[in-house]
Amino acid sequence: GIPAATVEMAIRDCRLGTISLSLRPPSYELQHGAVLLSRVVPDYAIKATDRNGHTLANIAQALSGVRPPRGWVGPGGATAFDVFAGYLVLDALVANQDRHEENWAVLRPLPGQGETTLAGSYDHSSSLGFNLQDQRRSKLLEVGLDQFAARARAQRFERATDGKLSLVDLASRAVARCSPAAAEHWRQALASCHRSVWQGIVGQVPGMSVPSRTFVTRLLEINHGRLLDVV
Repeated sequence: GIPAATVEMAIRDCRLGTISLSLRPPSYELQHGAVLLSRVVPDYAIKATDRNGHTLANIAQALSGVRPPRGWVGPGGATAFDVFAGYLVLDALVANQDRHEENWAVLRPLPGQGETTLAGSYDHSSSLGFNLQDQRRSKLLEVGLDQFAARARAQRFERATDGKLSLVDLASRAVARCSPAAAEHWRQALASCHRSVWQGIVGQVPGMSVPSRTFVTRLLEINHGRLLDVV
């Protein structure tokens, strides 16, 4: 139930990949989080080594007055940050460690053309152990994925604060900042997501090896359980 870019499998020049529809409607400007943070954090420096300023508190401030994405299906009166917290829940589920300040954005219309809204979630490619080879996946499956899953950190957030957290703990803190209705919405969304859901999705991906399918399914299962314990 998270607003997100529409992505489909595609082939170009005989190479398998993906293609994504643009999230930016006509007459709208897509402004990355870095632009918004520069307005609320003094001397903000994009992609600084310490990620200084990229915190939940600053993101909540930067999104103040911004509306949820178009087509949002959730509690009435939800804020943009209420929805953004769901993005972090998704990150924790799929082990996406790349939610830096250019991997979230708002859609700002021309003057008089509408409201500024949070953009749907996008760029989830750094997820699910994407860079591992099958030999490594098989070894991790032999010893168990619990320690591997626990190592996923919020490394694109401020190193001194939020960047020390696991993705699961960051998601938990984000949901704790939500309105009560939004927090319950994400808890229910997690509860309704179960093994058969992602097994069906993974089963439709062409060309995945058995170790890859098994690894992804098991990692999702572990992260799902961890999230249910804290969100």
